[in-house]
Amino acid sequence: MARFYRDRRVWVPALAAWLVAGVALSAWVGNLTYQRLLLPAARGVVPVQTGASIPPDMPSDFPLYPGARVVGSLRGGGAPRARGVEWVTADAPNHVYDFYRAALKQSPWRVLAAVPYPIGTISFTHERSPVLSCSLTVGKAKSGKTVIVFQYAPLSAAGG
Repeated sequence: MARFYRDRRVWVPALAAWLVAGVALSAWVGNLTYQRLLLPAARGVVPVQTGASIPPDMPSDFPLYPGARVVGSLRGGGAPRARGVEWVTADAPNHVYDFYRAALKQSPWRVLAAVPYPIGTISFTHERSPVLSCSLTVGKAKSGKTVIVFQYAPLSAAGG
């Protein structure tokens, strides 16, 4: 056995082959896990784009940012009955966040939490429909435009 360890011409290629086989096996198992387990599980969690207009069930009294353009509406995600709308504007994210922080402090909205940094997020409810959970996210897109995402979902079956 000691001779085997001294003769590097034998064990170095054997070790390299074992390492390559281990890497290939890991890649195969990882790909199989991703394809069979993770991808199907993620399909139920990822929101699906349903168009580029405001959905008819969006609260009509939600304040719209002046000059923002609707780029998509979403449904699903973590909560199957969740809905969302995405807008873009050329205005700075901090101006958009400040607009919504002020607008959502007024009736019929009630702010639960507001976090301005690193991505502006506001969690709030609707006073007349307290079973409706809402959130707003304001961030900068790679294009340089500001993205506004409003998400809303009923908290119970009674909410819609």
